[in-house]
Amino acid sequence: MRNVVHLKTHVMRGDRICFYATGTVGVIAHARVASEPHYEDDPRVTYGGMFPMVIDLDEVRSHAPPIVIDSALRGRLDAFKGRRPSAPWSWFVRTMHIASEHDFNLLIGASEA
Repeated sequence: MRNVVHLKTHVMRGDRICFYATGTVGVIAHARVASEPHYEDDPRVTYGGMFPMVIDLDEVRSHAPPIVIDSALRGRLDAFKGRRPSAPWSWFVRTMHIASEHDFNLLIGASEA
């Protein structure tokens, strides 16, 4: 099965990406972007018109159980510097954004930095 993602935001081949699922409150997988974004209709995507770009993925790794983004982890992330880790944080997972290497490693459980 081919691993693809529909998106609105520009990414480039070689970028690393992690996936957050609501309800699990954590990162459920990470991967490497294996293609440049391109337009492609995919019948498996019910909201394809909202997310017109497709990327191929490789080096896909799932996390079971998910890596929980709790206030302790948020307090260690660069993205939360100057913010209260216990404050609302949906802005962090609502859309794609660039994470520092440090943050990405924490989010995928690869570092205790």
